[in-house]
Amino acid sequence: MNRDHLTMLTLSTTLLGLSAVELTLACALRIRRGLTASLSGRLRGDARRSLPA
Repeated sequence: MNRDHLTMLTLSTTLLGLSAVELTLACALRIRRGLTASLSGRLRGDARRSLPA
């Protein structure tokens, strides 16, 4: 194993780790956005229902 090969290996591993973290964050954000959207939609629907017609 020469030094160039080791450097490339380290770089690719780091990039893989970063992309995995990025994917996880993107999924978490999407899930949170979906939850808050459904919650606010539900709250808005409840408020509309409780208003006298």
